[in-house]
Amino acid sequence: TEKNLESIKQQFKKDLGIKNLLIRNYKKTDKKACLALLKDWYEDLLSRKQRADGFYHKKAFIRNYFTFSHKLMRGEVVLVNDTIQGFVFGGYTNAQYVTIATCVASKKYEKLKQLLNISIINHFPDALCFTHFDETKHAPSDVIQKFLKPDKSKTLYRAFQVKRRNDPTLKQLVRNQNTNIYIQAALDLKLTVKIISRDYSCCTIGRQDKELFLYNDSISLSHVSSRRMTHNKYFSQSLLRNNAIPVPDSRIFTYNQEDEAVDYAIKHKPVVIKPVKGSLSRGLTIKPETPQDIREAFKLALQRNKVMVEQLLEGKDYRILIFKGNVIDVLWWVPPYVIGDGSSSLQKLVDIKDEYWRVNKLYNIEVDEEFLKTESRTLHDVPARGEQVFVHHSNEHYLGGEPVRIDISTIPRKNLEMFVKAAKVSYLEYAGLDFMSKDICVPYSENNAGVNEINSSPHIWPHYFAEQKEDISAIREILTTNFFLTG
Repeated sequence: TEKNLESIKQQFKKDLGIKNLLIRNYKKTDKKACLALLKDWYEDLLSRKQRADGFYHKKAFIRNYFTFSHKLMRGEVVLVNDTIQGFVFGGYTNAQYVTIATCVASKKYEKLKQLLNISIINHFPDALCFTHFDETKHAPSDVIQKFLKPDKSKTLYRAFQVKRRNDPTLKQLVRNQNTNIYIQAALDLKLTVKIISRDYSCCTIGRQDKELFLYNDSISLSHVSSRRMTHNKYFSQSLLRNNAIPVPDSRIFTYNQEDEAVDYAIKHKPVVIKPVKGSLSRGLTIKPETPQDIREAFKLALQRNKVMVEQLLEGKDYRILIFKGNVIDVLWWVPPYVIGDGSSSLQKLVDIKDEYWRVNKLYNIEVDEEFLKTESRTLHDVPARGEQVFVHHSNEHYLGGEPVRIDISTIPRKNLEMFVKAAKVSYLEYAGLDFMSKDICVPYSENNAGVNEINSSPHIWPHYFAEQKEDISAIREILTTNFFLTG
């Protein structure tokens, strides 16, 4: 209650020795201060050689908060002496539960995370709540231990999977979206599905004496040694290069070679800077321009003391899905867009599309208003019926970039053979190629195209949700081939 919250705030002020303490709603004007706070948090963990898990997750909440429904999500900041020292975002995960989505506080006032968690929970009176189990261990006063009981938090966490607030297009049997899609395809094919853990999205799919194991985004279709090898971007790229697969020039640098990395990046511009090991575009910077930009990108990518700098391949971004020597699906990632209906504003069209993504646990659209200005557009414009309007310059999926399916029959045989060879020399039966080309329907040797990266555990959701048309055909083909099914 508000009365209890005020009492807790007074206890925090006493424990931390501060006079002026205020918690209020997150505003658009807080974005810069919260991003700076997040950057300090990230750099502090890196300086102590610790993992900064959730950095991009937290950054996405700061940047995209106002695209969420106010009924489902709430954000707050805490000010000490009129300066923002922490932020929290929390919201419904389904009809009965609310979770702390992300919470960060400055190093000086790190204990304020506890107060922020309690404050955000206070605004969801009709829901049960849980936070991370360990977050109750270092409270500045006993009142926190009474408010957030560790045993209750743990119990609620295990009971997470209940009916969601909105029934999704795809029934959520486990938490991970990719695993859910495989399960749905398996059930359609009348395969046996055994769910081991809903929270960890762990299950098996089987038929007679043959079985597949799934854990979050991973599926046991390729050998673990091959998967580990592809996690090292530089090594896997060198392997492809040695087998005549077109890849960009690149070089790796250690933590004490920042100056050399800057010189190399300037000489080979435009470049991409990213961690040697990683996935989901974490730590990646595209086309840094100035030496200062390059240094910041280097620090962002610095994981396990190695950073990769590679020349940028110009063109469209394609995803090639390969299984057992066959190209089974090809997608083209396009920037976020909406289609006009003749009566709705751009903002309304974005909201409608965001609701579809939100229900299916995908990334919302981030509108680039500066980009819209260059197109002489505003969010109040009403596009004509059928008119396609792009609302961001980037096609990154975490910004709302959307996959569009390409007809495989239009792709030259030379390209298809090269895609299959790339998977074969990487010892992968199941692979996702990131292929950059001005036009995939032109032989790769004629337009300076190349393989940007090879993934051993490619996400399947883009192949299911391409163009917002739920299509299970690619996943069905994988399972049908793997289990020797007919039809």
